[in-house]
Formats: sequence, C-alpha cells, structure tokens
Amino acid sequence: MRLRKALGGAALSGLVLMAGSLGLAANNAVPPLPVNVIPRPARIEVREGTFTLSAATRILADPRALAEARYLAEKLGGGTGFKLPVKPSRQAASTSGTILLTTRRADPALGDEGYELVVAPDAVVLRAPRPAGLFYAVQTLRQLLPPEVDARTPVGSHTAWRMPCVRIEDRPRYGWRGFLVDSARSFHSKAFMLDYLDALAALKINVLHWHLTDSEAWRPEIRRYPDLVKPCSNTSWYTTQAEGCYSRQDIRAILARAKQLHIMIVPEIELPAHAAQAVAVIPGTICQTAEGQDLPPGVSEFCLGSDRSMEFLQNVLAEIVGLFPASPYIHIGGDEADDARWRKCPRCRARMQALGTDNPRVLQKGFVDRIARFVHGKGRTTVAWADHLDLGIPAGQVVHGWHGGEAQYAVQHGFSALSADNAFTYFDYPQVPAEPNGGWMPPLPLKQAYSFDPDPAGATPEQRRLILGSQAHLWATQQDHMYAKTFPRLLAFAEVVWSRGPRDLADFRRRLAADTARLAALGVSVGPEDRDLLQMSPYYDSASSSLGMRVVTGVPSIAVRYTTDGSAPTETSPLYADSIGFSGEGTIRMQAFFRGQPLGDPRTMAIRPSLARGRPYALTTPPSPRYLGTGPRTLTDGALGTLDFRDGLWQGWNGPDLEAVIDLGATQAIAAVEGSFQQTMRSWIMLPRDFTVWLSDDGTTWREAGTATHAQPAEREEPFLYLLTVPTPAGTRARWIKVRGRAYGALPGWHPGAGTPAWIFCDEIVVR
Repeated sequence: MRLRKALGGAALSGLVLMAGSLGLAANNAVPPLPVNVIPRPARIEVREGTFTLSAATRILADPRALAEARYLAEKLGGGTGFKLPVKPSRQAASTSGTILLTTRRADPALGDEGYELVVAPDAVVLRAPRPAGLFYAVQTLRQLLPPEVDARTPVGSHTAWRMPCVRIEDRPRYGWRGFLVDSARSFHSKAFMLDYLDALAALKINVLHWHLTDSEAWRPEIRRYPDLVKPCSNTSWYTTQAEGCYSRQDIRAILARAKQLHIMIVPEIELPAHAAQAVAVIPGTICQTAEGQDLPPGVSEFCLGSDRSMEFLQNVLAEIVGLFPASPYIHIGGDEADDARWRKCPRCRARMQALGTDNPRVLQKGFVDRIARFVHGKGRTTVAWADHLDLGIPAGQVVHGWHGGEAQYAVQHGFSALSADNAFTYFDYPQVPAEPNGGWMPPLPLKQAYSFDPDPAGATPEQRRLILGSQAHLWATQQDHMYAKTFPRLLAFAEVVWSRGPRDLADFRRRLAADTARLAALGVSVGPEDRDLLQMSPYYDSASSSLGMRVVTGVPSIAVRYTTDGSAPTETSPLYADSIGFSGEGTIRMQAFFRGQPLGDPRTMAIRPSLARGRPYALTTPPSPRYLGTGPRTLTDGALGTLDFRDGLWQGWNGPDLEAVIDLGATQAIAAVEGSFQQTMRSWIMLPRDFTVWLSDDGTTWREAGTATHAQPAEREEPFLYLLTVPTPAGTRARWIKVRGRAYGALPGWHPGAGTPAWIFCDEIVVR
C-alpha cells in the first residue's frame, strides 16, 4: 500500500483554497483539495508552515470539551506512543505548544455539528458551538497527520508528526448520516461492533441503524421472552439463530461506546413481516389454516388477527424503548409483507370482517398504526420502510425511502423522510447484469455510490427541510468481510451526506488513494471499488469433459482451498484469476480465505454419474441470458445446483416449457430419466407441473416413456430441490432422449407476482 507523506509547509507556501458551498468558483468547477480529507470540508485555507506534534504537546479543553479532548489524546497516542496530558482550561485562545478544544467564541452559524479548525505553526485550535462539532473537528485533525498516527501501537520515532497549517470551516449537509448493519442474518460480535463504530465515526457517520431481528434470527435479549434468542429447530431452513445474540450487558456496552463517538443507535424490530423466528417461538402469533391449525414453520408474517401478536410486539417494544434510552427513534420495519396467509387465515379474515374490508392491506395498515401509536406514546418516533404508501402513513412517522421517488412522495405529503435509494446506497446490491456463465455479481460500484443525491428532484425548500438525511446499507454480510464490503464505498457515501456543493470523482479518488494507508492503520480492510472481493463461477470444459470453478479475486491475498475426498485441502495460488478443474464424481468442497480467515460461506459442487454426462443437447427454447449456467452443457455437465439459484449451475426459463433433446451417442440400456428442479416461490421460481420423457432410436420416431408428477404445494415457502423421475421397463434401450418440463404458468392470485409467468429452473437431466 502506498503511504501518504506528511505535507510540508514549503510546498504549500502562500496557497489559499476555498472549497465547497462557501467558496466555489462561479462556473461550479471543483478545485482539487490540497490536503487529503474525507469528507471534503466546506471551506479550507492552506497557510504557510506546519505544526509538529510532540510528546511535549499539551491538550487544553473547556469543561464542555473534556470528553472530546480525552478522545483526541487517546487517538493521537496510538501510533505516536505519546501520553499527552489533558488539562481543563477556561481560556478561549491557544498558547504555544498546545491543542485547544473549546466551545467559546464559536460561530452559531456552524450549527450543532459544525466546527472551525485552525492549525498554526505554534498551536492548534478546535472550536465549535457544541461538543459534537469538536468531535468532528478531531476526525479532520487526524487526517492532517501522517496515516501512521492511527495505528493501535507505536510505530517508532522515525515519523515526523507534522500537519499543514490550515484554517477549516465545516458543517454537515444532513443531520442524519447513517449506516445499516444487518446483525440478524449474520451475527456480529460485541467486540466487532465496538471496533466498527470507531471506523464509522472516523468518517463522521452519526447514526447506526441496527437491524436486530429478521426471519433468520432474533438477536436482542428480551427478558419477558427468553426463548427468542435460543436456537430454534422448527424454523425450517432458517438457521442463523445459533450464531449468537446480544445480552442486555452487550447492548449497554455498545451503546456506551456509540455515545462517546456521537453515534445514535436506532434499533429495528421487524414487523409485520420478516418474522419467522419470532412466530415459530411465540405461541399464537402465526397464522392458521382454514381448518384452524397453525401453519408450518417458515411463515414470515405475524398473524394480524391474533391479539397475541399485538401483545407480544408491544411487550417487546416496551423493553426496547427501555434498553435504548438515548435513541429518539425506533425502526419498526414494515416492508415486504406477503398477504397470502392473511387472506386465508380465519382469525385475520374475522378481523377484516370486523373492519368492514376484505383487503388484507387495510388490516396491515391498522396493525402498523396501532404499533406506531404505542411507540409514540412511549415518547419515541417510529421509522418504517416505505411500503404501500398509498394506504396512508401513521401520523408522526418517518418514512425510510429505499427506492427512487419514495422520499419525494413522503415530503410532498408533509412527512419527514430518509432518502436512501437502493440503487445508490445498498453496498451489497448488484448493479450490473450477471455474466453469461452465471457466477456472482459485483456489489455497488464506488462511482455509483458517489453520484447519489439524496435531495428529491423538484422538491421545494420546505420539502427539502423534511429530508432528515440518508444512510447506506449492508445486508446479510458476515463479520469476516464486513470491512472490505463497506470500504471504500462508505467513504464515497460519507462525502455525499456531509459535503455540500458539486463533487469531483477524480479528486475524490486521489484523496481516497492517499487515505488507504490510514484505513490500514485503523485495521480496516479495504475492498475493491467495482468488483466483488471474490467471484467463484462454475464452468464446463467440453474438450476435457470436466467441470471447473473459475476464481476471480478483487484484492490480493485471497486463496481458495478445496478437497474432493475430505482429505487435506489443496490450495490455489492467490492470483487475481485462477481456476480449479475437476473430473470424476463426488462432492467438491471449496472455501476461500482472506488473510488466513474464512471468507464467505463454503461452496460445494456435487457431481453425479449419468449416461448423459457431457453429451450435447438441443433446446426448443433457449434459457434466459441471465441464467445460462455453465454453458451449453449445463443440463448434462453432471453438476447439481444448490438452493442458491444464482450459483451458476442452473438454467432458467421465464414462461415457456423446458424442452430438450439429448443425443447419448449410441444406443444404451436406460433404467430411468430424472429432471432436477428447484422451487423458490418468493423468487417466482416454481416446479414444473409435470415432467415427460420420450425415447427414440433414430432421433425421428418417438415413443413416450412416461410422465412424472408431484404433489408439492405452490405455497410452500422455503426453497427446496426436487427430482422428477420417469422409470422405464426392464430392457429399455434408446439413443435419443426428449424431455419436457411443463411450465407452471401464470403465478396465482395470492402470489406477489400474480398474473406474471413463473420461472422453471433445471440444473441437470440425469440418465441412469
């Protein structure tokens, strides 16, 4: 990594730069910033000379600034090893050899989080109306020093701890500069969260939206319902609850650190959907069948007709309010509810009848309104994802927009909003089409994150004042690569929500490159700008009749180890592009490692024996370009896919039947023909209605071998794999095989995609 050099005074002698909304040129050109500060300050003047930090430097602070002064001493002591004393002081001006933090004589126009930072050759002054502004001045000061200052242990006496003489005036564009951490789907330890808060604070992020509950897991300890945080065997395919939970002591420790860092933590309790773990544990909160029996595990929504659901959620929220005393906001989710079960549940239907409606969305709105009133009655404000806004928004609620236009709709109707379009603020969200051979898609490109503008188009000044701010999001990401997924994108987002005026990507990238060493000193692993950390894409080589896994890494030091028989794993070389080839049969297990630690989930590839393996086939209708599998041999490459339909081993058809003719190359004895399919109902993927097989000796005349059907319900919630098998009588022989998987057709009325054609996904045609 390239280290940033300390900025000497001679090279900057006499240079004055005015940047941001307080001093832009008339043509809106963005002058390059002569110091490497992210986010870009509103106004900066670079003056002659440097200030040298030494062991003799003293830190002075007025009574309101002592906490920030001690924090500064702690941060400056890491890489330097200096034990800088902090002394209370009521003076409003600095003296030689001091760093002064003060709220005296501060310009009120800087607001609650603005600051002034003056570095002179003999002293440094940090001035702000409030302690939060001083805290952000400290973050800027840290970036003026050599990056090694942020190391956790002293780096030696060879470094000259100089910073350029500057005068900076700065204040944020938005008051809500947030980041969502999804600890429900992937657990993050208390120790990790404490360190991660430090990394967020260094970029002036001041809100942590903590996604604590979802279908996969319930993380916060609730005294009244202790079973919520215990591993639950009856939640079907949801399994992450066993990873861990947060005790009340854990949460208090994290909140204490956040308070020190001027970060507000907003807890999220998901309702009425994304709740499979809760409804599986709490009796009476799951919907029923028409016969009055509880639905099987895996249901994601609370039963809105059950008083137990409301009682449970109010009890939980009352504890959450007490557990998070400093947050004026409670996020209640509110998105992506499937109303299919509410339409059928006798309790929900009875509640709708009492309300005089047959629309389950009206039932949902009434339920969420009651929750909002309950939380507001506790002195807190609810925040909810924008969903079915046309039904109405509870009075006083903040709308969390996550698609384009939602925040605009909210402010036009007089509601406060967070403006966070997923096309710009979802760091795990793929923004480019899948590669032709399948594989994993890269996350949000840095350029796209930097181009985001939270202000709604066409909004009036009054409406813009209703935009509280914005936040970035990172969903379902394991702890071991949270940093590399967050950075460098978070630096781009931080500048979007802090800095005013036009932006220049080239200047930002220059400052980012110089800042890489500082992030490394902070212990932050920086991922690639526009590529995923790791892409593993299966392929089939028809020349050698072998399967392979193409490995593309976005950063050095990633290696993939694999085993075909459970013995000691082989390791690929840690190159930017490599591949692993396999022949034979069995199961291959692969695991990526980054700096010696597992990166992501293990990958498996099961290879089955088949008379059709490697044989060519002709399709009546080609698969979707989005799901081409391993290529033209996907259905006969021998590899079975996983429940992840994006794993690169599946071919998909949206609407038409799957029809294929396979040439075995010679007449052979055939005992059975199998089609391997999957159903992922929530992704519009359904099993075929049936699977028919025909046989031929000449490729022209066909005889039907049989049809396989199934009794799997279309409503089945969890993804599953399914084999449709057509056996043949003893002595059956043929060379050509024709198969047809008959499409499900239009999705039914209860499905969110009602009326649109379902997908068929097939990974293999096996001939035995």
